[in-house]
Amino acid sequence: MEIKDIKQELEDLESKTIGATDNSKENVQRSGTSDKVGNLACKLAELRDLYELKLEELYLQRTRIERFINSIEDVELRCIVRYRSINLKTWGEIGNKLGYDRRTVSRKYYNFIGNR
Repeated sequence: MEIKDIKQELEDLESKTIGATDNSKENVQRSGTSDKVGNLACKLAELRDLYELKLEELYLQRTRIERFINSIEDVELRCIVRYRSINLKTWGEIGNKLGYDRRTVSRKYYNFIGNR
C-alpha cells in the first residue's frame, strides 16, 4: 500500500511538473528564474529515489518470504502458505483450489504458524 501511495504521489507530481514546465517560459520572462520548476524537479527526484528504495525493500522481503515458504517440507502446507501469504487468496479460494473446507485450510495454516 505504501508503494502504491508513493507511486500515486509521484504520478501527481509528474503531472504538476509537466504543467509547471509549460508555464516556465512565462515565469522566466517575468522573473528571470523558474524556482517552481526547480523545486518540483527536486521533489520529483527525491520521490523517485524513495519509490525505487521501497521497491527494492519489497523485493528483498519477497525473496526472504519465498525462501521461507520453499523450506516448508509438506507440499500441501507450502501451497496453503503461498496462496495466503503471496497470492493473498481467501480461505474459501484456497479451500476450493485444494478440495478442502475454508476452515480446514485456515486451521492448517494457523497450526503451522503457531508452531513457529
